[in-house]
Amino acid sequence: MADAAAIALPGVPGGAGLGIKAGRLADAAKAAYRAGDASGVSKAADFVVDSRGTAVRNNAPGARADLESGGYPGTATTETLKTGTLRTGVPGIDGPMDVRIMNGQAGRGAYKGPRVRTTRAGTDNDGVRSDGSRFRNNESKSQRQEESHTQLGN
Repeated sequence: MADAAAIALPGVPGGAGLGIKAGRLADAAKAAYRAGDASGVSKAADFVVDSRGTAVRNNAPGARADLESGGYPGTATTETLKTGTLRTGVPGIDGPMDVRIMNGQAGRGAYKGPRVRTTRAGTDNDGVRSDGSRFRNNESKSQRQEESHTQLGN
């Protein structure tokens, strides 16, 4: 019987074992993030990749620099829990989106540490996935939160 992971990841050095290990590490990081423990995200990693394949630098300054170099300058935000920068008009699958890179506050619980948050352009609470695709009406609040936030390591 063929190994499903080996078929799904042909040509990956190290074979299916690396793919399986990466998946387990990603699951562990998500679980730690939901619990408000950012220590589950490696500070040594250069990038964080979400379940849809969108990669972002693993720190707020790097993520900001990448968006700036891509032509999306930021505007400073001063809301207490959302201190950081906001970029508007970033192209997404279902139209433009806003990308907030938040400094966060460690130890404040899930979705409060350093993170990237994506919303429909011009809104603060209408989250979209990191690729800009909208959520369907039957998707839970927890799924929407998880897929519109990307936890950063520092």
